[in-house]
Amino acid sequence: QGAVMLTVRFAVEPGAEAEVTRLLRQETLPRACDMAGIVGAHLCRADEAGSRVETVEKKARNEPTAIPSWILLIEAISVDAAEACAVQVTTELRECNGIHGIDQATYRLEYQRCKLPSGES
Repeated sequence: QGAVMLTVRFAVEPGAEAEVTRLLRQETLPRACDMAGIVGAHLCRADEAGSRVETVEKKARNEPTAIPSWILLIEAISVDAAEACAVQVTTELRECNGIHGIDQATYRLEYQRCKLPSGES
């Protein structure tokens, strides 16, 4: 389990989805997972219809929430590992036709509570 999560959000032009999916699954994410300090990678696509449902929380906000349609979640053991991976992944995404609006953020796990096996304290 990583202590750092890199998120890379972006949009894909209609018609480019199959090629972008192939690139991510067969090239970009396997290379990312081979990097030192990376413990996992996930490709997520938003349910855009479900994301547009007008909830009470959305009504309470003064500004509309931007919903990214594609998201990479990359788990790392350190901020340095996540940032090195971010450079590689975003460079590859920028070189791919049909991808735009790339945005990234890094989050750190500040506290984790684990249940100890019985008899330990």
